[in-house]
Amino acid sequence: FFFFFFFFKQKTAYEISACLVGSEMCIRDSLKQWRKRWVVLTTTHVYTFKDYKVYDKPTEEIEISSFKTIKGVEDEINIKFSFCITTKDRIFYFYADTYMDKEAWIGALGKAMISATVARSADDEYFDEY
Repeated sequence: FFFFFFFFKQKTAYEISACLVGSEMCIRDSLKQWRKRWVVLTTTHVYTFKDYKVYDKPTEEIEISSFKTIKGVEDEINIKFSFCITTKDRIFYFYADTYMDKEAWIGALGKAMISATVARSADDEYFDEY
């Protein structure tokens, strides 16, 4: 497993159906250095970008259909307002500026994960008929 840590600092995040757009955060790399990133959640991916509202060349791209779990991990990593996304190959750790921000991200990520699962199931049923 690879471990990534993210720090969310709310700027102008707003909810669009199952998406959150516009949170500044820091990402922890393999050298345990924190790097600020701009986070965007779409219906299919979580992207991080180096610059504020410059949406080209993402530094991270996490496909929502690869999510296994999303859960709070404050007790596990001893960081307030933290949560993680587990995929088949990696665990991504995040922490938010406030409890409300953390809950907003977990909720939006959960909605996106469910939507991706439902869409995948519908596609499977469609192709099973042929």
